[in-house]
Amino acid sequence: MHIILGILGALVTILILANRLQDNGIDVGWLNPFSWARRRKFRKEYQMHPAYTLESPLDVAALFMVAVAKAMPIKAIPQ
Repeated sequence: MHIILGILGALVTILILANRLQDNGIDVGWLNPFSWARRRKFRKEYQMHPAYTLESPLDVAALFMVAVAKAMPIKAIPQ
């Protein structure tokens, strides 16, 4: 029983200290593993290069046309 009380006391102490740190302006939210996984998944999905998120074949064809148009040099028309 004394082991369980010691573990509960340590847990309560850690939670109180984390709360005091948060009250003083130190962010301890990055320690939450569930929040970290959610933030990482969001960052991987929305910070990906836009060319890799195309779903429609029409969008891919438009991307290819833009790439070809940018690759072709613009020549001045002689007058």
